[in-house]
Amino acid sequence: MSGYYKRGFVKRDANHSDVAQVLESFGFSQQDTSSVGSSFPDIVAGFGGMTWMIEVKNGKDGSLSDGQKEFALKWRGTPVVNLLSKAEAIEWATRTRHELRRRGDAKALAACVHRHREEDAP
Repeated sequence: MSGYYKRGFVKRDANHSDVAQVLESFGFSQQDTSSVGSSFPDIVAGFGGMTWMIEVKNGKDGSLSDGQKEFALKWRGTPVVNLLSKAEAIEWATRTRHELRRRGDAKALAACVHRHREEDAP
């Protein structure tokens, strides 16, 4: 079962907690939904009045199962985000916060201040 760890009956990718920590450090609220099943994404994250579903995959391949692909295609909300690493999570969170600021989304950011610590960087 390389690349995964088990907690109870839930199978999570090994980098799941790293991605969750990055989101938290950037000020995103989040809920671990990896135990929902039925190909539902691993994390639901919110920031600035918006919500994203995040699928965490480990490694360069990051292959989605057929069920995960089908879920993403049928989902009519914000597109499902696939994150493969801590570095990708940092890049996505930074880009997302900046995009909200560019749009002038008053609810999103009072000031674009990154709250992650330097030791959290890859």
